[in-house]
Amino acid sequence: MGGAGILGNDLKLMFICGSLAPGLDGVGDYVRRLSTALMHNGYSVTAMSWNDPYVNDARKEVQVSEGLGLSVLRLSSRFKAAERDAAARKFVDWINPDVISLQFVPYAFQNKGLPFLLQRGLAPLIKGRIFQVMFHELWLDTPVNLKQKITAVVQRMLIVKLIRILNPQLVNVTLSFNQERLTRLGLNAEILDLFGNIYPAVDGEAGAWATAEPPQSLRLLYFGEVPRGAFRTVFLRDFVSFCKCSRHPVKLLLACGNSPAKALFCTELNLALKGCDYELEDCGFLSVEALSALMRDCQAGISKSKPHLLAKSGAAVAMLEHGLPVWLPRWNGAEALYIHFRKELVFAELQTACSASKLSYHSLLPEVAGKFIHQLRVSGEESVQ
Repeated sequence: MGGAGILGNDLKLMFICGSLAPGLDGVGDYVRRLSTALMHNGYSVTAMSWNDPYVNDARKEVQVSEGLGLSVLRLSSRFKAAERDAAARKFVDWINPDVISLQFVPYAFQNKGLPFLLQRGLAPLIKGRIFQVMFHELWLDTPVNLKQKITAVVQRMLIVKLIRILNPQLVNVTLSFNQERLTRLGLNAEILDLFGNIYPAVDGEAGAWATAEPPQSLRLLYFGEVPRGAFRTVFLRDFVSFCKCSRHPVKLLLACGNSPAKALFCTELNLALKGCDYELEDCGFLSVEALSALMRDCQAGISKSKPHLLAKSGAAVAMLEHGLPVWLPRWNGAEALYIHFRKELVFAELQTACSASKLSYHSLLPEVAGKFIHQLRVSGEESVQ
């Protein structure tokens, strides 16, 4: 049982995340892709969602990703703690994994970002097993009001408590900014880079949005949550200015789900650019393959990320994997980016991004999967010495 298997070739892993709704949860999609890469390398992998708002019960299913089926248990967010803990314990005892990997985002495990009961539920599951935590997010880093400041303090307390009580053999973060935050609290963490969840179709087909002829306009891609807050202000100002000065027609492809906020944003943008050689195409919610095709066809992508959080933006990393130049409206060109992968494709000015050469597709997933297993083995060997 757990622990010893990490030193051999029959490693069994179980991932725990908030939700495993395909296409609706970024960390859940991350878990599926990483699981698939590990299974392709001969490892046994299962997954469990701890607080899934897209199911009403405890649901076992097989989720297919890139040609492989991943066995999962999805626990409803409607469950009471005791009900969830009992179902989780039964599943873990049945699978009997060597490694349990917690993929942590505060708001994924509790809707206010305060998962007080998480460590209590995890404690019996990890006993006798290698336990790893990947912090995709820590506590709020830029609280703007008293409520958020209090939330940030409590989140930090809960994270410190989780690490010190559950004592994971391996702690990971996706970027050095968060590594430094934990270091200041006396906690050690290793970097494990993020990979993109958008990838080309398995059969190599371009997808429904591919174009056969070179585009006659500058095609720019924005996908993800509709622009809001400070980013919305900066984006509208700079994008409108760019379109008004551009010598070429500009086409913005907006790939995000429908919402009143999106409708309002589209109306505002169209009014600001009335009379310009500009077109907005609302693509709606697209499949992975369709998004991949758009990334191949566009001249540049747009990221809403703050500069110091760029390396943890799945959208930005996916665009960089596709070799797409990325415009970062919130970057001044001098501030540290905390990213090393294809940093030369990140630009503070949209004009420069549109003029840059694209690169070929390069997935970070194989490298990340290999590094993940290596770090687990090192941690496992140290834990049994």
